[in-house]
Amino acid sequence: MIGVILLRVSDLSKSFGDELVFEGVNLSLEAGKIYGLLGNNGSGKSTLAKIILGLESFDSGSISLICDDVTITDILEIKKSLYYVFQNPDHQIVGTIVSDDVAFGIENITTDFDLITSRVNKSLKDVGLLDFKDTNPLMLSGGQKQRLAIAGALAVSARYIILDEPSAMLDPDARKDLWRLLFKLKNEGLSILVITHLCEEIRQCDCLFVFKNKNIELIDDVDTFFDDNIYKDFGIEDDDLSLIKNSGLGEFYDSI
Repeated sequence: MIGVILLRVSDLSKSFGDELVFEGVNLSLEAGKIYGLLGNNGSGKSTLAKIILGLESFDSGSISLICDDVTITDILEIKKSLYYVFQNPDHQIVGTIVSDDVAFGIENITTDFDLITSRVNKSLKDVGLLDFKDTNPLMLSGGQKQRLAIAGALAVSARYIILDEPSAMLDPDARKDLWRLLFKLKNEGLSILVITHLCEEIRQCDCLFVFKNKNIELIDDVDTFFDDNIYKDFGIEDDDLSLIKNSGLGEFYDSI
């Protein structure tokens, strides 16, 4: 499946009243890749994510899902392949125990108890949380809660995962665990879009979509973002890059 276009956004425009958020946005996302979505505050990152997820309307343009040479444009059908992971994982916890939390999404699809149990256990195993299946999710660490949210995506067979600054509330070790998991999912053919401003995470993306002048610029060589000093347009200073280098985080990500 790697290399097949999963999701395509074409000439998308959005305004709130008389205020234009963005116009003519185009992007295509393929299986087996991690994409970074960057932009200054208020540039439209979260709005674009909500539109793709079917949670926000748009003025013009189209969103389509391409699978096995079939093009799907029905938003409700597209949503079945998408999953959103909040910056604060507490905002999407719905179960009183971990297994119930993961089962919530599947129970909207099927009532087959054996299938639900099988998917829950497999998803928890895939994210390293099977031993916590009877635990109150509120007792998990921040990193474990993020992995719990991703387990929910796997349980409903989502092929496309959007993460909104997923490591903003995590310590360095939890951030590393999260990115190990993201690379695992990438290698299994999932398409991942990460909204982030952290330069050590930006470096791990295969491509970048950068909001600029109410549109999106594709950077398919991530090194260009740093080598051409584009990063300075987003408030990232040279001292920030030195801090990453001296912390060893950059070397860690490069070793995954």
